[in-house]
Amino acid sequence: PAIISDAARRGGAPIIAGTSTRVTDVALRYELLGMAPDEIAQALPHLSLAQIHCALSYYYEHKQRFDAEWRAEQRALRRARRGAPSL
Repeated sequence: PAIISDAARRGGAPIIAGTSTRVTDVALRYELLGMAPDEIAQALPHLSLAQIHCALSYYYEHKQRFDAEWRAEQRALRRARRGAPSL
């Protein structure tokens, strides 16, 4: 399989097989940073364009889950920032 999940690696997050790159790492570059797949390949040169497209395909197949997890992480970060004293 091109995308794997292993509880012992990256907290069980889906990763591109043969790497430690999370699907989320690719999807965020595409969705939030507006990077094209070839730009992602330049930023992450250990990945082929095929691997990048596979990660994006996996992301879109599971978009609701990824987006819900991302929103939960953002809420947790906001709560942590509110509770942390500034320097």
